[in-house]
Amino acid sequence: MFLNENDLNKILEQDLVLDREVILKYYNIISKEIVLDNLLKKLMQITMQTAGATKAVYFNLYNENPMPYLIGQNEKTGIKIEKFPELDKPQYPVSYLNYVFRTGKLISTFDSFSIKNFNDQYIKEKNPQSMVCIPLIH
Repeated sequence: MFLNENDLNKILEQDLVLDREVILKYYNIISKEIVLDNLLKKLMQITMQTAGATKAVYFNLYNENPMPYLIGQNEKTGIKIEKFPELDKPQYPVSYLNYVFRTGKLISTFDSFSIKNFNDQYIKEKNPQSMVCIPLIH
């Protein structure tokens, strides 16, 4: 999995520079964990902690369609990560996700005004203050 150079530069321009401690955590997990599901869960947990995220979703492509594979929720007792979540309705902004899958480009919005430019039911209901969607390509 990798980010292309343009996406990485976009992240760096928006002051999302990871500190040395976080990079070492990622390195240790990637170098030690051999079970993919465990690796993804641990990476999601560190990413959520570092970003201060309340929710994270990891998608896989099934028959060219993005499907939620893991959902992480920041709860009072810690971060809960669920595999193959059954969703009665999307717990993520579908229009945001579709844009990233269609273009392969990173989206990051850190103000509610920019987010509201996406006409999306999830955004209307949850009114998130910031969102980031990063395409990971293997």
